[in-house]
Amino acid sequence: MGRWHDLSPEHEDAWNEAFVDARGVDVAVSCPVCAAKTLHIYFHRHRADVGGIWRWCSSCFVYDHGTARVPSGWSGPELLPVERLTHAPEELERVRAASEAG
Repeated sequence: MGRWHDLSPEHEDAWNEAFVDARGVDVAVSCPVCAAKTLHIYFHRHRADVGGIWRWCSSCFVYDHGTARVPSGWSGPELLPVERLTHAPEELERVRAASEAG
């Protein structure tokens, strides 16, 4: 799990911009850190409009996590039960990659 690391401050604005139009787990734009097209976002609802948010890059292992308002247009699936969610997106990435492969 040590491979995941926090976003550095110099990439913060571009990182936030990359997720603005995300409507599902896979994000269509390139990672502002490594330029790979492997960005992902996940919301786990705790209430109707608030939940946990994870944003990560499968290539360079940059991520962030917090609490956020879930966008009304969010159409992502529930990938994991809440008891399997951790701060780093290790389990989310494992489930996402397995669903992509299978």
